[in-house]
Amino acid sequence: AAGLIVRAPAVRESGFGAMGESEAHPLLTRREIEVLAALAEGMTNKAIARRLDISLHTVKFHVESLFRKLGARTRTEAVTKAAERRRSDTIML
Repeated sequence: AAGLIVRAPAVRESGFGAMGESEAHPLLTRREIEVLAALAEGMTNKAIARRLDISLHTVKFHVESLFRKLGARTRTEAVTKAAERRRSDTIML
């Protein structure tokens, strides 16, 4: 009635706990992936804005978010890190 979930102790110890933030890759949104693809093509922010029909400010916001999530400082580094992460994630599967 209080909204609590009751589980047997064995279930809690079997790996169903929440992942810590450091263990998980930050997920990219669909729009961030589209912006990343445009960056990989060498497009400018203005060209990306036109292609995706969004404002220049929104493109800049997505680029900064990509940099933060991927731990990159440049557009090239962001594309490279995303490709490396994709390869390592695919190999782990």
